[in-house]
Amino acid sequence: MTKSATQRAKESEYKDNIYVDRAKHFCRLCKEVLDHKKKSTLDNHFKSKKHKKNVQNSNNNLQRTLTVTIQQFMSDKDQINCDL
Repeated sequence: MTKSATQRAKESEYKDNIYVDRAKHFCRLCKEVLDHKKKSTLDNHFKSKKHKKNVQNSNNNLQRTLTVTIQQFMSDKDQINCDL
């Protein structure tokens, strides 16, 4: 028995990468509709150059955000120490 596409989307392997909207399955990073009828189609999408590039860009954006946040925190901390 094969699993339904919605069940597949909820599995740990896919849950961070796919969201379901009106019975359509979307890749969170690529923002495109995925043919979800076969697991191999989903696997091929997640192995594609386009998806891997979007993963890398997402990771870079997260890293930049964390760096800026840490810098702001350190600056605020220094200001508080000077005020004391």
